[in-house]
Amino acid sequence: MERQKSGTEGAYLETPGGIFSASGHWYHTTESSLRAYAGEVLERESLATLITLSDTWLRSPQTLTLWAVPVLLLTVSPLQTSLAALGIYLVWKIVSPAMVSRALAKVLRVLENVYLQGLYYVFTLSVLAAGGNMAAMWTGLAAFILLRWGVLERVADPLIDKVHRAFWPLPPSDQVLRAFIVRTALVYRVSLPELEQMEQDILRRWSKGKS
Repeated sequence: MERQKSGTEGAYLETPGGIFSASGHWYHTTESSLRAYAGEVLERESLATLITLSDTWLRSPQTLTLWAVPVLLLTVSPLQTSLAALGIYLVWKIVSPAMVSRALAKVLRVLENVYLQGLYYVFTLSVLAAGGNMAAMWTGLAAFILLRWGVLERVADPLIDKVHRAFWPLPPSDQVLRAFIVRTALVYRVSLPELEQMEQDILRRWSKGKS
C-alpha cells in the first residue's frame, strides 16, 4: 500500500519498496523502520524535514556548481570555466555523502532557489554581454541549462555511482539520510544503539529492489 506524507518542508510517498521523495530520490527504508531504529530522533524532528535536508544535500553538486560558474566566467576563460565546473561537480558529488552538514544544508536550501539563481545569472550574463565577452556569456547560459535541467547529472551519475559503491555500502540517498539522522541525534543528544541494524535493513531492501 502506498501512503503519501507531507510536512511543513517537504513531502514523500511511502511504498512497500521504500520512500520516494518529492524531489525524486529513493530511500530504501520506511517510516516504521526508521521509528523502530531512531524513534526518538523523529520525535524531535519530522521525517519530512530530514528527507528535505537529504534531498537538498543530494542536489548540492548542481547547486554549488551553478553558483561557481559565474564567478569563474568573470575570472578565467570559458574553457577553464567548463573544466573547473566539471571538476567541482564530480569531486563534490563523490565526497559529499561523507561531508553532510545540517548548517550547510540550510544555506543550500536558499542557494538552490530557482528565482535567486535566475537573477544571479541574468546579472552576470548581462555584465559579460555588455563587456563584449560573448563566448563567456554563451558558456554561462549553457551551463545554467545543463545543470538546471539535470543533463550533467544524468550523464555523470551512472559513473559516479560506481565510485560510491567502492566507498560506501549504502546507496548515496540512504547514506545521506542516515548521516542526517546521526547529526540530528547529536544535536539532541539522542543515542542510536540500533544504527547498524538500520543499515542492514536498508541493504536488504536495496538488494531486494535490484533483484
